[in-house]
Amino acid sequence: SARLVIDEFYIFKRSIKNGRIAMSTFMAFGLLFTLFPSQSLFDAVAVTGTASMFLTPVMIVTFLGGKIPIWAYIITWFFSMIGAFAYIFRDIETITYLLPGLHKYDQLLSICLYIIVFGFCICFIGALSNRFLAKA
Repeated sequence: SARLVIDEFYIFKRSIKNGRIAMSTFMAFGLLFTLFPSQSLFDAVAVTGTASMFLTPVMIVTFLGGKIPIWAYIITWFFSMIGAFAYIFRDIETITYLLPGLHKYDQLLSICLYIIVFGFCICFIGALSNRFLAKA
């Protein structure tokens, strides 16, 4: 996440100091997250894993030779954050409506599949748009 903020989003100038600040910030947010009233350590691991799932389609499409635009990174990341929050607040009526009658592990699997499928769609659209724009 720190590399994404520094290298891809260009929020800060690339330097060792800024990279360490970004990593420390993400570490602090992770530490704060463990202080939330959580039922188990599994919930914390599940949420952080769900939040980082946006990297899977990004890396695979990049390894296949696609150049992914920044807007695709942002949309995929945002959707993974929605998935992480959906798992945290899975007892809310809207979330239970979208994932009816499922055990929390099945809900997590469903959310992860949504993130992966949506992420691949956005990354492929972004990579294809780059190719078509380059030819024009």
